[in-house]
Amino acid sequence: MNWIFITLLALAFADTSSTLVTRLTEASFHAFIQENPVAMVNFFAPGCRHCKALRPEYKKAAELAKERNVDAAFGNIDAVSQAAVAEKYDVDEYPTLKLFLDSTPIDYEGEREAEAILAFIKKEMGPSLVEITPDNAQTAIANGSLLVCQRN
Repeated sequence: MNWIFITLLALAFADTSSTLVTRLTEASFHAFIQENPVAMVNFFAPGCRHCKALRPEYKKAAELAKERNVDAAFGNIDAVSQAAVAEKYDVDEYPTLKLFLDSTPIDYEGEREAEAILAFIKKEMGPSLVEITPDNAQTAIANGSLLVCQRN
């Protein structure tokens, strides 16, 4: 009886952020990018020190995406044991990050930091249309989210 209580207690305090990054295999990869119109995938090698250094930043990027309502899925795939997928997408160094927009891969070559990864995803997703009013115009100008077009 005590072990059930301990198990339930452990589950209650478990780190659920790790579930924000899906572990992918050759069998699940295609479905993952099909089911998620915006999917960032980390192709890694288990023994790679750069891959290990990226892991917490990548996890943080997934957490930030959730907190900021950025509709993007995050996945990890072991490019060594799942070599067929890595070969299909021309992955030959690790870590390699690719953003899949409607299943089309886009190479990420930016900083290996959560904020930079998330900024790239948002940029590639394209601008959101927001009605500019006198109340929000100054904020839109200040944060660089205002695109002004002039008609001739």
